Amino acid sequence: MDDALEIWEMNARCEAEGFRLTFDDPDRVIEWLKLQTPDTWHAVSASHNYDCGVEPLLWIVQQPEVDLGTLVNLFSIDAENWTNEPDVTKLETYYHTAWNTVKAAERKMASGLFGSKELIPNHSSSAASWVYQPEDLSKTGLPPAFHLPLAARGFEGKRHAVSDYMAADGLITWTLDKF
Repeated sequence: MDDALEIWEMNARCEAEGFRLTFDDPDRVIEWLKLQTPDTWHAVSASHNYDCGVEPLLWIVQQPEVDLGTLVNLFSIDAENWTNEPDVTKLETYYHTAWNTVKAAERKMASGLFGSKELIPNHSSSAASWVYQPEDLSKTGLPPAFHLPLAARGFEGKRHAVSDYMAADGLITWTLDKF
């Protein structure tokens, strides 16, 4: 069975059993996230698409218990259309919350005020190579809007997040293991 069919079947089963959360209703997602663990926040952020809404991701960044690996997930995005602009006011309004979310993750990593340093970041995006940049950022080609804090450079984490949930195309659903 291909991945798209598996995800479709999983989403259909979740909906049939009364579990349906979409990023189209960010307030409801945030209320649900408040009941979850930092591992679930990590799992949702690792597989979320910024084009499907970001308010819940900003909420995750703002939590004192958020793990460094989760912040790295949110920072390691592949969105050249808005990550190359250092001034958010020059972007289309549509991109403001996403830009601010990544900037908030950057500030939180730089401050060191995150809950733990345990969770392994998901490095599926091509921009994840930012996490492994050398000390001299002037030679890296890092987009000028964001600067990877020292705390995150080379960070690999110690363990995978343990969660029954993930995000796919703006929908929070069960993982294949739970399915």
